[in-house]
Amino acid sequence: MRNEGRKINDVEVPVPGPPAGWNPPPEPTPEKLREDALVHLSRIDSRRATESLIRDGWDDERIAAKQGIDVRRVQAIRKRMESDETSCPVTPKELGLRRAAGHMSDQDMMDRLRSWPYTFSRVVFDAIDYGDWDDVVWLREKGYISRKEFSELKAITDPMPKRPDVL
Repeated sequence: MRNEGRKINDVEVPVPGPPAGWNPPPEPTPEKLREDALVHLSRIDSRRATESLIRDGWDDERIAAKQGIDVRRVQAIRKRMESDETSCPVTPKELGLRRAAGHMSDQDMMDRLRSWPYTFSRVVFDAIDYGDWDDVVWLREKGYISRKEFSELKAITDPMPKRPDVL
């Protein structure tokens, strides 16, 4: 995309820029990323612990008491597990969060992301069917991965086949 003006009815229309005095928000600090990552990861780990107790045969009330959650939440997780093996699979987003929290190294995260079998978003009728590449975009937008890391992953995924839209 060119960043030049264009002519409309022989009148030069400049490309709009940011409002005067606007500056992009600062990148989050590593401490803030770590703090936010730990919050996200505690939810993921709690859900996985609940799944483990379900697989071990615990009843819903006992799980809810042990996990400190509502019985309806346990029932929802159990119901989701009936159709999927897990209601909380590992995702690229989780890998980025684990790195930010100090639970995995830069190298381990990038090795896993480089070899990830990505899926990509597509339009299905009037909705978006998100792919896990969107997690990588989210990680970059939130500052969990660097521009360099994102560029490397994008170079790997650019030649991958994309799912067609369903309109």
